[in-house]
Amino acid sequence: MELTTSPGPSLDDVTDFSAYLAPARSEIKKDVGFSSPIGVPLSKECFNVSLCYADEIILLHGIFVDLLSKLEKCLVKIEELVDLVMQQDGEVVLVGCCQYLAILKELNKISQLYYGCEEMFWEVMKRRKGAICYLIVRYAKRSDDHKWILQYKEVTNFEARRHLAMMMLPEVKDEYDDLHEMLIDRSHLLAESFEYIARADAESLRAGLFMEFKNEEATGPGVLREWFFLVCQAIFNPENALFVACPNDRRRFFPNPGIGNMYETPPVPAENKKGKKRLFLVMVEM
Repeated sequence: MELTTSPGPSLDDVTDFSAYLAPARSEIKKDVGFSSPIGVPLSKECFNVSLCYADEIILLHGIFVDLLSKLEKCLVKIEELVDLVMQQDGEVVLVGCCQYLAILKELNKISQLYYGCEEMFWEVMKRRKGAICYLIVRYAKRSDDHKWILQYKEVTNFEARRHLAMMMLPEVKDEYDDLHEMLIDRSHLLAESFEYIARADAESLRAGLFMEFKNEEATGPGVLREWFFLVCQAIFNPENALFVACPNDRRRFFPNPGIGNMYETPPVPAENKKGKKRLFLVMVEM
Protein backbone atom coordinates (compact mmCIF):
# COMPACT_ATOMS: atom_id res chain seq x y z
CA MET A 1 0.00 0.00 0.00
CA GLU A 2 1.59 3.29 -1.11
CA LEU A 3 0.77 6.22 1.10
CA THR A 4 2.62 9.12 -0.51
CA THR A 5 2.82 10.38 -4.06
CA SER A 6 5.81 12.74 -3.83
CA PRO A 7 8.97 11.21 -5.30
CA GLY A 8 11.05 12.89 -2.59
CA PRO A 9 14.75 13.72 -2.96
CA SER A 10 16.51 11.73 -5.66
CA LEU A 11 19.82 9.93 -5.41
CA ASP A 12 21.37 12.62 -7.63
CA ASP A 13 20.11 15.33 -5.27
CA VAL A 14 21.67 13.64 -2.26
CA THR A 15 24.90 12.92 -4.14
CA ASP A 16 25.21 16.58 -5.13
CA PHE A 17 24.46 17.64 -1.56
CA SER A 18 27.18 15.33 -0.21
CA ALA A 19 29.64 16.53 -2.85
CA TYR A 20 29.04 20.13 -1.78
CA LEU A 21 29.32 19.41 1.94
CA ALA A 22 32.59 17.47 1.92
CA PRO A 23 34.86 20.35 0.79
CA ALA A 24 32.74 22.90 2.68
CA ARG A 25 33.28 21.10 5.99
CA SER A 26 36.96 20.67 5.25
CA GLU A 27 37.53 24.36 4.49
CA ILE A 28 35.54 25.48 7.52
CA LYS A 29 37.66 23.28 9.78
CA LYS A 30 40.82 24.76 8.30
CA ASP A 31 39.51 28.30 8.60
CA VAL A 32 38.69 28.13 12.29
CA GLY A 33 41.59 25.84 13.24
CA PHE A 34 38.97 23.34 14.30
CA SER A 35 39.56 22.05 17.82
CA SER A 36 36.10 22.53 19.30
CA PRO A 37 32.56 23.11 17.97
CA ILE A 38 31.80 26.52 16.49
CA GLY A 39 29.38 28.78 18.30
CA VAL A 40 26.78 30.60 16.20
CA PRO A 41 26.39 33.58 16.11
CA LEU A 42 30.11 33.91 15.53
CA SER A 43 32.47 35.76 17.81
CA LYS A 44 35.76 36.51 16.05
CA GLU A 45 37.45 37.05 19.39
CA CYS A 46 37.21 33.30 19.90
CA PHE A 47 39.67 32.67 17.06
CA ASN A 48 43.30 33.57 16.61
CA VAL A 49 42.86 34.48 12.95
CA SER A 50 40.22 36.30 10.95
CA LEU A 51 37.60 34.08 9.35
CA CYS A 52 37.68 33.83 5.57
CA TYR A 53 34.48 31.81 5.43
CA ALA A 54 32.37 33.52 8.08
CA ASP A 55 29.39 33.83 5.74
CA GLU A 56 29.67 30.20 4.67
CA ILE A 57 29.90 29.06 8.29
CA ILE A 58 26.68 30.89 9.14
CA LEU A 59 25.01 29.67 5.93
CA LEU A 60 25.84 26.02 6.59
CA HIS A 61 24.55 26.31 10.14
CA GLY A 62 21.30 27.72 8.78
CA ILE A 63 21.04 24.88 6.27
CA PHE A 64 21.48 22.37 9.06
CA VAL A 65 18.81 23.88 11.32
CA ASP A 66 16.31 24.36 8.49
CA LEU A 67 16.82 20.94 6.91
CA LEU A 68 16.72 19.13 10.25
CA SER A 69 13.43 20.84 11.11
CA LYS A 70 11.86 19.94 7.76
CA LEU A 71 13.14 16.39 7.92
CA GLU A 72 11.67 15.91 11.39
CA LYS A 73 8.27 16.89 10.01
CA CYS A 74 8.70 14.23 7.33
CA LEU A 75 9.64 11.67 9.98
CA VAL A 76 6.54 12.55 11.99
CA LYS A 77 4.45 11.95 8.88
CA ILE A 78 6.12 8.57 8.37
CA GLU A 79 5.29 7.51 11.93
CA GLU A 80 1.66 8.57 11.50
CA LEU A 81 1.30 6.67 8.23
CA VAL A 82 3.04 3.57 9.56
CA ASP A 83 0.76 3.51 12.60
CA LEU A 84 -2.29 3.93 10.37
CA VAL A 85 -1.34 1.03 8.13
CA MET A 86 -0.39 -1.20 11.06
CA GLN A 87 -3.84 -0.66 12.57
CA GLN A 88 -5.33 -1.88 9.30
CA ASP A 89 -2.99 -4.91 9.16
CA GLY A 90 -1.59 -3.67 5.86
CA GLU A 91 1.90 -3.64 4.41
CA VAL A 92 3.74 -0.35 4.83
CA VAL A 93 5.21 0.95 1.57
CA LEU A 94 6.14 4.63 1.58
CA VAL A 95 7.25 6.41 -1.55
CA GLY A 96 9.74 9.27 -1.49
CA CYS A 97 11.71 8.60 1.69
CA CYS A 98 14.38 6.18 0.47
CA GLN A 99 17.08 8.89 0.67
CA TYR A 100 16.24 10.13 4.17
CA LEU A 101 18.93 8.03 5.86
CA ALA A 102 21.57 9.45 3.52
CA ILE A 103 20.43 13.00 4.30
CA LEU A 104 20.48 12.29 8.04
CA LYS A 105 24.01 10.98 7.70
CA GLU A 106 25.11 14.29 6.15
CA LEU A 107 23.29 16.28 8.82
CA ASN A 108 25.09 14.26 11.47
CA LYS A 109 28.42 15.30 9.95
CA ILE A 110 27.40 18.97 9.89
CA SER A 111 26.19 18.81 13.49
CA GLN A 112 29.70 17.95 14.66
CA LEU A 113 30.94 21.35 13.48
CA TYR A 114 28.66 23.50 15.61
CA TYR A 115 28.17 23.93 19.31
CA GLY A 116 24.90 22.38 20.47
CA CYS A 117 23.97 20.99 17.06
CA GLU A 118 25.07 17.44 17.72
CA GLU A 119 22.82 17.26 20.76
CA MET A 120 20.01 18.81 18.72
CA PHE A 121 20.46 16.22 15.97
CA TRP A 122 20.38 13.18 18.26
CA GLU A 123 17.40 14.54 20.19
CA VAL A 124 15.46 14.60 16.93
CA MET A 125 16.64 11.09 16.16
CA LYS A 126 15.43 9.85 19.55
CA ARG A 127 12.07 11.61 19.23
CA ARG A 128 11.53 10.07 15.82
CA LYS A 129 12.82 6.60 16.73
CA GLY A 130 9.87 4.83 15.13
CA ALA A 131 10.46 6.45 11.75
CA ILE A 132 14.22 5.91 11.95
CA CYS A 133 13.77 2.20 12.62
CA TYR A 134 11.33 1.91 9.72
CA LEU A 135 13.81 3.60 7.37
CA ILE A 136 16.65 1.36 8.52
CA VAL A 137 14.78 -1.90 8.04
CA ARG A 138 13.25 -0.76 4.77
CA TYR A 139 16.10 1.07 3.05
CA ALA A 140 19.48 0.39 4.72
CA LYS A 141 21.70 -1.42 2.22
CA ARG A 142 24.87 -3.44 2.53
CA SER A 143 26.79 -0.95 0.38
CA ASP A 144 26.05 1.96 2.75
CA ASP A 145 27.98 3.03 5.84
CA HIS A 146 25.71 2.48 8.85
CA LYS A 147 28.18 2.82 11.71
CA TRP A 148 27.15 6.39 12.48
CA ILE A 149 23.63 5.23 13.40
CA LEU A 150 24.99 2.84 16.01
CA GLN A 151 26.62 5.62 18.04
CA TYR A 152 23.45 5.89 20.11
CA LYS A 153 21.46 2.73 20.80
CA GLU A 154 18.57 4.88 22.01
CA VAL A 155 17.55 5.73 18.43
CA THR A 156 17.12 2.12 17.27
CA ASN A 157 15.21 -0.95 18.39
CA PHE A 158 16.33 -4.58 18.27
CA GLU A 159 14.98 -5.19 14.78
CA ALA A 160 16.79 -2.17 13.35
CA ARG A 161 20.08 -3.06 15.06
CA ARG A 162 19.81 -6.65 13.85
CA HIS A 163 19.24 -5.41 10.30
CA LEU A 164 22.26 -3.11 10.51
CA ALA A 165 24.40 -5.94 11.86
CA MET A 166 23.34 -8.20 8.99
CA MET A 167 24.17 -5.47 6.49
CA MET A 168 27.71 -5.34 7.85
CA LEU A 169 28.27 -9.04 7.15
CA PRO A 170 29.43 -10.17 3.70
CA GLU A 171 26.66 -11.38 1.45
CA VAL A 172 26.27 -15.15 1.35
CA LYS A 173 26.26 -16.68 -2.12
CA ASP A 174 24.26 -19.82 -2.76
CA GLU A 175 25.10 -20.28 -6.42
CA TYR A 176 26.78 -23.63 -6.98
CA ASP A 177 28.63 -22.17 -9.98
CA ASP A 178 30.86 -20.23 -7.58
CA LEU A 179 31.67 -23.20 -5.35
CA HIS A 180 34.78 -25.34 -5.56
CA GLU A 181 33.50 -28.75 -6.67
CA MET A 182 35.00 -32.02 -5.45
CA LEU A 183 34.23 -35.61 -6.47
CA ILE A 184 35.86 -37.90 -3.90
CA ASP A 185 36.35 -41.66 -3.86
CA ARG A 186 35.72 -42.87 -0.31
CA SER A 187 38.44 -45.49 -0.63
CA HIS A 188 41.01 -42.74 -1.35
CA LEU A 189 39.45 -40.05 0.82
CA LEU A 190 42.53 -38.29 2.17
CA ALA A 191 44.68 -38.51 -0.95
CA GLU A 192 41.98 -37.21 -3.30
CA SER A 193 40.86 -34.52 -0.84
CA PHE A 194 44.45 -33.33 -0.65
CA GLU A 195 44.67 -33.22 -4.45
CA TYR A 196 41.54 -31.09 -4.77
CA ILE A 197 42.54 -28.64 -2.04
CA ALA A 198 46.23 -28.41 -2.99
CA ARG A 199 45.50 -27.60 -6.62
CA ALA A 200 42.57 -25.25 -5.94
CA ASP A 201 42.70 -21.52 -6.45
CA ALA A 202 42.45 -19.65 -3.15
CA GLU A 203 39.48 -17.59 -4.35
CA SER A 204 37.47 -20.69 -5.20
CA LEU A 205 37.99 -22.02 -1.67
CA ARG A 206 36.69 -18.78 -0.17
CA ALA A 207 33.51 -19.16 -2.22
CA GLY A 208 32.74 -22.50 -0.55
CA LEU A 209 32.77 -26.20 -1.35
CA PHE A 210 30.40 -28.46 -3.25
CA MET A 211 31.01 -32.06 -2.23
CA GLU A 212 29.99 -35.36 -3.86
CA PHE A 213 31.19 -38.92 -3.33
CA LYS A 214 31.84 -41.11 -6.36
CA ASN A 215 29.02 -43.47 -7.32
CA GLU A 216 26.66 -41.78 -4.84
CA GLU A 217 23.73 -39.52 -5.69
CA ALA A 218 23.54 -37.55 -2.44
CA THR A 219 24.78 -33.94 -2.39
CA GLY A 220 24.28 -30.88 -0.24
CA PRO A 221 25.25 -29.70 3.26
CA GLY A 222 24.84 -33.15 4.83
CA VAL A 223 27.36 -34.73 2.46
CA LEU A 224 29.75 -31.83 3.01
CA ARG A 225 29.52 -32.28 6.80
CA GLU A 226 30.23 -35.99 6.43
CA TRP A 227 33.28 -35.22 4.30
CA PHE A 228 34.59 -32.79 6.92
CA PHE A 229 34.10 -35.39 9.63
CA LEU A 230 35.82 -38.16 7.69
CA VAL A 231 38.76 -35.99 6.61
CA CYS A 232 39.29 -34.73 10.17
CA GLN A 233 39.37 -38.33 11.35
CA ALA A 234 41.86 -39.25 8.64
CA ILE A 235 44.09 -36.25 9.30
CA PHE A 236 44.62 -37.27 12.92
CA ASN A 237 44.62 -41.01 12.33
CA PRO A 238 48.00 -42.27 13.65
CA GLU A 239 48.23 -44.69 10.71
CA ASN A 240 48.41 -41.77 8.28
CA ALA A 241 51.22 -40.11 10.27
CA LEU A 242 50.35 -36.60 9.15
CA PHE A 243 50.82 -35.37 12.71
CA VAL A 244 52.74 -36.55 15.73
CA ALA A 245 51.44 -36.15 19.26
CA CYS A 246 53.25 -33.93 21.73
CA PRO A 247 55.04 -36.20 24.24
CA ASN A 248 54.15 -33.89 27.13
CA ASP A 249 50.53 -33.19 26.18
CA ARG A 250 48.52 -35.73 24.20
CA ARG A 251 46.01 -33.02 23.27
CA ARG A 252 48.60 -31.26 21.12
CA PHE A 253 49.83 -32.31 17.70
CA PHE A 254 52.67 -31.19 15.44
CA PRO A 255 53.11 -31.68 11.68
CA ASN A 256 55.17 -34.77 11.00
CA PRO A 257 58.43 -33.51 9.42
CA GLY A 258 59.03 -36.88 7.77
CA ILE A 259 55.75 -37.09 5.89
CA GLY A 260 57.43 -36.42 2.53
CA ASN A 261 55.34 -37.09 -0.55
CA MET A 262 53.29 -39.90 0.95
CA TYR A 263 49.94 -38.47 -0.18
CA GLU A 264 51.00 -36.78 -3.38
CA THR A 265 49.70 -38.98 -6.21
CA PRO A 266 50.73 -37.95 -8.81
CA PRO A 267 53.58 -35.88 -7.32
CA VAL A 268 52.58 -32.30 -6.56
CA PRO A 269 54.76 -29.50 -7.99
CA ALA A 270 57.04 -27.68 -5.59
CA GLU A 271 54.83 -24.57 -5.53
CA ASN A 272 51.95 -26.66 -4.13
CA LYS A 273 53.86 -28.27 -1.25
CA LYS A 274 51.74 -26.29 1.17
CA GLY A 275 48.69 -28.31 0.17
CA LYS A 276 48.62 -30.43 3.32
CA LYS A 277 48.68 -27.34 5.47
CA ARG A 278 45.96 -25.78 3.34
CA LEU A 279 43.79 -28.89 3.71
CA PHE A 280 44.17 -28.71 7.47
CA LEU A 281 43.34 -24.98 7.51
CA VAL A 282 40.23 -25.60 5.43
CA MET A 283 39.09 -28.08 8.07
CA VAL A 284 39.65 -25.54 10.84
CA GLU A 285 38.15 -22.48 9.15
CA MET A 286 35.06 -24.11 7.67
